[in-house]
Amino acid sequence: LPETQIDIRADAHIPETYIAGAPARMELYKKISAIREEADAQDIREECRDRYGRLPRAVERLLQVALARALASRMGITRVEQGGSDLRFLLTEVDLASWSVLFAERKDLSFRKSAPPAVICRLAAGDDPCERAAALLSRLWEVKSENEEKQE
Repeated sequence: LPETQIDIRADAHIPETYIAGAPARMELYKKISAIREEADAQDIREECRDRYGRLPRAVERLLQVALARALASRMGITRVEQGGSDLRFLLTEVDLASWSVLFAERKDLSFRKSAPPAVICRLAAGDDPCERAAALLSRLWEVKSENEEKQE
């Protein structure tokens, strides 16, 4: 599967004030780029807390972006982009069974029949777009997994 592009306006990086040494920062970037699921992100959060203390917001956002990218690429979403007060999820495949559950649960989603088709998530004032993207994609992955278990 091709890697999903994430285009969200957010401060997502590892500050030198958190990890001073470049080799240690590079190692953490490498670990973050290997995130495939929420448990991976949680392991990195715990390791960072143990070694460096409380995670700065920029590091938490970086974890959320990595998780969003991993989950989106596994679900046929080629791009997640922020436009104004919307997050757009551009789809190569439309998993109606999974998305319909999210549409029933949430009032902030709409579907755009376009090329490519897209799901639009309206951001409320003060929403963190990285957090919203990761949470929505985590829930979508959970629903998709449940649907696949039912089919077995």
